[in-house]
Amino acid sequence: MNKEQRLEICKVCKNRKLDFSIGLLCGLTNKFADFDDNCPDFSEDEKENKRIKQQAKNSRGQIFDLFFVGKHYYATPIIWYLNITMYAILAISSNNYFSIHPEALLYWGANFKPLTLHHEP
Repeated sequence: MNKEQRLEICKVCKNRKLDFSIGLLCGLTNKFADFDDNCPDFSEDEKENKRIKQQAKNSRGQIFDLFFVGKHYYATPIIWYLNITMYAILAISSNNYFSIHPEALLYWGANFKPLTLHHEP
């Protein structure tokens, strides 16, 4: 059993002790875990185990939360939807999804220096 596997067990043990300068220690021996297969003093902390499982479950879907409007989070998804919709309209009107034709961009409001500045420097 390697160090990472031992730490996974120690994270949910009631006897754990966190030393900020060293790391996670056994609260009974004040040393790093050194057991082979099973810790004889292991006592599961059910609250911590539940919290870790819930945190892992929540972190899986966080990237997809960017696409959905939430209670306190609504502007960014709306801007994403508008940009994606605008790109789709431009791509369809240009008949090319990878390189939008410059005339289509001008038709939809893009700036073109000679047409915008009217001989201004």
